[in-house]
Amino acid sequence: MKEWLRKNKFLLLIIISILAVVGVTFAFFQPQLQSGDSKDVDINANTTDDLQFNITNDISLNINQFNFGVNAGNLSSNATGTATLLANNSTNTATYTYYVYFRINYNEFVYTSSDSKPEIILSITNPSGQEVTSIEGLNYVTASGADGTQVKGFDITTASGLFPIAINYSISANGTTPTVQEWDFTATFINLDSDQQANTGKSMDADIIMQREEYDSTFATVIKNLYTDGSNGLYYHDGSMISTQGICTYNDNEVFALTESGGEQASNETDCERIFSLTFDGTPEYYDASIITVGVPEGVVKEVNWNSSSGICETKTSKIPVYSEMNGETDVPASQSECVGYGAVMRDGALLFEEMGSGTFGQAIIDANDNSYRYAGANPNNYVCFGSDDASCPSDNLYRIIGVFDNEVKLIKSTSYGSYAWDSNNSNTWSSSTMRSTLNTTYYNSLSATWQNKIATHTWKVGGMEWSLTNTAKQYYDTEVGSSSSSTTDSMKKIGLMYVSDYGFAASTDYWTTGLNGYNDSTLRSTNWLYLGSTEWTLTPISSSSTDVFILYSNGFLDGNNANNGYSVRPVFYLNSDVLLVGGNGTESHPYRIS
Repeated sequence: MKEWLRKNKFLLLIIISILAVVGVTFAFFQPQLQSGDSKDVDINANTTDDLQFNITNDISLNINQFNFGVNAGNLSSNATGTATLLANNSTNTATYTYYVYFRINYNEFVYTSSDSKPEIILSITNPSGQEVTSIEGLNYVTASGADGTQVKGFDITTASGLFPIAINYSISANGTTPTVQEWDFTATFINLDSDQQANTGKSMDADIIMQREEYDSTFATVIKNLYTDGSNGLYYHDGSMISTQGICTYNDNEVFALTESGGEQASNETDCERIFSLTFDGTPEYYDASIITVGVPEGVVKEVNWNSSSGICETKTSKIPVYSEMNGETDVPASQSECVGYGAVMRDGALLFEEMGSGTFGQAIIDANDNSYRYAGANPNNYVCFGSDDASCPSDNLYRIIGVFDNEVKLIKSTSYGSYAWDSNNSNTWSSSTMRSTLNTTYYNSLSATWQNKIATHTWKVGGMEWSLTNTAKQYYDTEVGSSSSSTTDSMKKIGLMYVSDYGFAASTDYWTTGLNGYNDSTLRSTNWLYLGSTEWTLTPISSSSTDVFILYSNGFLDGNNANNGYSVRPVFYLNSDVLLVGGNGTESHPYRIS
């Protein structure tokens, strides 16, 4: 059987002015498939049972002073949810069960009358034509309007949360004719004989959910099920995203060919003809053979020219002998061709040289390929209220979802926690750093036990990696936490910082082939929701140094600096896999609420 999940958005917006103008709108989400299901349903073949769910239309209430005045009566609108089962053509029989839920993500409404008269009523009729009169957590009432009209249903004026409407509801089909079951949903706004302006500008956001399986409200599962081809900036990193223009491959390593400006993507085989690899502490760095890079990490790039009178290769400003190997053996070149066969890089005050080779042009995976779900782009709706149950989440309690890793949601504080040294003793060893203590003692203890218990004890990769002028988010991921990462971990504490690769993958997918040292572009910064605007620490040490740690400069540029400097800090942590979603829709004004 191929099973479909229909999730529709139920949005209520009320605006009441002094002219008694009221606007009410119910708008539904488009269909979404449950994780693991297929969109391809061959109804004609009919060799398997086919169970589908659908909502016929949006519910819309357009209320104004002309249709909602005194004695104008209540206003209602309805939609029909259907479950359709077609049996296979082998046995011609099929029986299944399914679930129907109503989930109010957030609700700003209040009772405007002193005796709390119901103002928003939800009425439901089941496929047998019987009115649903019992839903756990909701009160079934009879509401009266100013004109004496009575409406029976569930008072959802101030309700919020997940409400099961039908559990294991049975549907059967026999023969070649599909069985259709209809659920009727009606929303009614009650026109009271009283002033209802206290609900001016208030809103409600809810879902009607019909699906084959019992609804899993664990936060990680809900977020993963929201994934639909990058909608709202959520991307599934399964190794399916590849570079659109292609890259050079050198010695089984994926590299991006550079030009004099540094970091431009390869576009043809010629770009790959003179790539070379220079290795520091086992970490490869790649450069175009036609250039020489002087002053890394400053990134000053100069051409290499042949000086026939002196018989050596030189840049535009200095004469540099060419070395045949990194061990310092001098091999005086005999022609211009030998100048473009070598390159040099400045590292720790010494010029190092290595002969260049050819690369092969092709394509490569650019996502993390770790089966994570990550948010990317300018401003996705990925806000979470953490540390507060206030009806309006304080700005200091706003966090954002970096992504879902296995079944743990990874959060980062939306704003800076303050300016701190990574380590006051200027050491970049995480296990003994003052930053680890600040986050896991001072910050952690500022949370109540209720919120502390939602944070997972996670194994963090903290060995660090080498700095690179050209590495992309994928390349940093591989050496930072992926297959080529250090074995050094820390699982004793709960709070860390963002990884360099977290920042890289938070930019629009258009920039995942750009080296992170090119992330200072203003257009790129505007597409990266993790960009804070101030210089900020990452978790990752620079492995070739005992003092340096990767930082994100205020212009978005990736670099490194001494650990004893004071920069912005944003706590990062993983939530326990059993944390539940109980409300919100991920916007800044209505962040997700968890329990």
